[in-house]
Amino acid sequence: MSMPITEIDLVSWNNLQIGDRLICSKGLFTKHHGIYAGIHDGVAWVAECQVNVGVRYLPLCEYLKWDAANLQRIGRFTGDQSCIRSRINSVIGTPYHLLNFNCEHFAEYIQTGVVRSRQVDNAILTFGAAVLLLGAVSGRSK
Repeated sequence: MSMPITEIDLVSWNNLQIGDRLICSKGLFTKHHGIYAGIHDGVAWVAECQVNVGVRYLPLCEYLKWDAANLQRIGRFTGDQSCIRSRINSVIGTPYHLLNFNCEHFAEYIQTGVVRSRQVDNAILTFGAAVLLLGAVSGRSK
């Protein structure tokens, strides 16, 4: 379940739990998803699947350097945190693929074990509906 970012969340990152999803706006219709991976050697880490890079770890401060202004919400993770790092490690280096393994596919897999992207599902449904509508309109004009 996702919850909106509050002012306290923006000021205090101490509220982050391993497996929380950081969701940033990347334009009118797209979002970027990262997963908080916890603190290791005194550094807070995020895992993401990035275009031209694939799945990787990066420090939270580096992740926020690009996305902090666009951070829309934190999707709180309420499952078993012990599986988060092993799931991330199992896909490190996996290439980004817009339709089959983008940042949302990655985040959904890490949190649930299922590879899924609602953004892709919605785009496919919208495209399919548009094709059907165009077919119906062009069929009427004949």
